[in-house]
Amino acid sequence: MSKISIISKQSHQTINQTDANEVSLTESSLVVLKINPNDVAKITRSGNAAVITLKNGETIVVDHFFNDKNTTDNTLVFEDDQGKVAWAEFSDANGAVTDTIKYHYVDSVDALLSSDHEGLAALILPWAAGAAVIGGIAAAADSGGSSSNPGDKTPPPIPTVTENNSNGIGGTGEPGSKVIITDKDGNTVTTIVDPSGHWHIGPENPLEEGEKGTIEATDPAGNGSGKGEVIGGDQTAPTKPVIDPVNGKDPITGTAEPDSTVTVTYPDGKTATVHVDSTGHWEVPNPGLKDGDEIKANATDPAGN
Repeated sequence: MSKISIISKQSHQTINQTDANEVSLTESSLVVLKINPNDVAKITRSGNAAVITLKNGETIVVDHFFNDKNTTDNTLVFEDDQGKVAWAEFSDANGAVTDTIKYHYVDSVDALLSSDHEGLAALILPWAAGAAVIGGIAAAADSGGSSSNPGDKTPPPIPTVTENNSNGIGGTGEPGSKVIITDKDGNTVTTIVDPSGHWHIGPENPLEEGEKGTIEATDPAGNGSGKGEVIGGDQTAPTKPVIDPVNGKDPITGTAEPDSTVTVTYPDGKTATVHVDSTGHWEVPNPGLKDGDEIKANATDPAGN
């Protein structure tokens, strides 16, 4: 049986199986290692790769587990010989590897891909309560659900919003907690904060541009953060940039929405990105265009539209 299986979070299909000690991710995935968590000595980060070191000295490298924004949309899962499945929480919201590896046992790998469950925290099995020390690193196995951790009286923080545009709304929060956004009419939408501390609701923003709503979080033990105000962000796409007449030697110039970012695509497919100044003007180098060469330009505003 293959030691590593890569399962697409979008299609729920297995896209790679290998016995190799290094694998590279190309999309948001579940990385399933047929390894007992007790055999893990440590998990570290090298660049954008997650590096799993076993007690026997063997290392497994998962390239592109993290992205350039120091976040991850991927989940690392271990499955032992008895088929017990646990996802490993080993990094914080900023992509930094924590001193503690926290293993959360769930019913199956399929459960982690289900679109109708109440998040990973709600899937944690009650028999998994307790803690163990793995390779000198404390590895806690949580139990989930509203009554599985009656001793937890600490409320989660109000979720932080870092994205608020036409593509949806998202940010950071306590892993496993439920984020609740309520619009001005009392309608609510919810999502679960992933193991890396990130959450997102989309592809549409539940709040209209400028609409005032509330945001809050509840953890698996039932503790609530209290409500905070959230306002629907800028959801208006910037106008298409205007490109001034181009020749073979002068810089390429044009106009666009002030403070937006313009990306110019040259005929050979290469791109140049520039910030538009407060007067609406932008300029990128001319790579030596010929008469008749076509270039394209697109703009993204500060809100991400």
